[in-house]
Amino acid sequence: MTCYDKLVQKYGPDANKYSETQMLEFNNKLDKCVAVCADDHIKLIPEIKKRFAKSL
Repeated sequence: MTCYDKLVQKYGPDANKYSETQMLEFNNKLDKCVAVCADDHIKLIPEIKKRFAKSL
């Protein structure tokens, strides 16, 4: 399950019903989650480049 899915389960599917505090919390947690996800994928790039170079 993705971070977004977990946040929607916690705060509900309709962002229009979030309080200002909930919206700030949701956005802050999502920003952190996206950053971690991006970092994890960036770490994969060197190995992907190696496999790509081998296949040429």
